[in-house]
Amino acid sequence: GYFVVIFGLQWLMGPATDKTKKDGALMKFAMCVHNAFLCLLSAAMCAGAGYEAYLRSQKDGVRWLFCEDIGTAASGGVFYWSYIYYLSKFVEFIDTLFKVLKRKPLDFLHVY
Repeated sequence: GYFVVIFGLQWLMGPATDKTKKDGALMKFAMCVHNAFLCLLSAAMCAGAGYEAYLRSQKDGVRWLFCEDIGTAASGGVFYWSYIYYLSKFVEFIDTLFKVLKRKPLDFLHVY
């Protein structure tokens, strides 16, 4: 589905021309808002995961950072922030859409 959306949208929009290379004010504003949101989200995830890791390390030591015991239930603050990180990857997909809408070539990182 991902490849169909990205490459299908690229195909539908066609190649960039001098007329289509300029970004509109709305596109620039949307990109600024998106990037500011991602920065704030990343800072919150870093602070939240770090704080929760500190709390759990006080209780269980640091061994759990490298290997959980088999059968450990996914619960608690560290798992919460891990899940938020997972969900943030869907929000970061918007970066790829911006590149496609700007008719720029996709980097390896945006494709895979």
